[in-house]
Amino acid sequence: MDEREGTTRRHFLELAALAGAGVIVVGGTEAGATPPTGTVTRKPLAQGRLDDQITLSTQGPSDFHIQRVTVAPGADSGWHTHPGVALDILTAGTLSVYVEGTKCEPRRFEAGQAFFVPPGVTHMARNEGADPAEVYITYLVAAGAVPRADAAKPANCS
Repeated sequence: MDEREGTTRRHFLELAALAGAGVIVVGGTEAGATPPTGTVTRKPLAQGRLDDQITLSTQGPSDFHIQRVTVAPGADSGWHTHPGVALDILTAGTLSVYVEGTKCEPRRFEAGQAFFVPPGVTHMARNEGADPAEVYITYLVAAGAVPRADAAKPANCS
């Protein structure tokens, strides 16, 4: 990470911390947050804990896609990749995620957990549990890109 990326990341983290504390930063100065006016409603859709450390960057305009995906018991996503990052929050059930370049041993996630998939990594999510799994996925991809592409099963995965 170069100095500029480190500074940008540090500033982003500082802003995130301030926003979490109810403080808005405008032009480098702190301003007290103001309550909304009129009718404003919020409905939390998903919250999950991501234990992995990640860094995000883009090379130009980007599109965000947010999808709610339900995976029935015994079903799987099929092997696929993403041209950008995918941030997944599991809100119900369990998923086993298989990733290329590993021993193809699943990493199991439960409701309330989150996971990150880097661009270009072939992977598959399977519901090996007894209940439906529900996952909210946020894709960050280059503007105009399709967020998911089918992929061949990696040779090391039986």
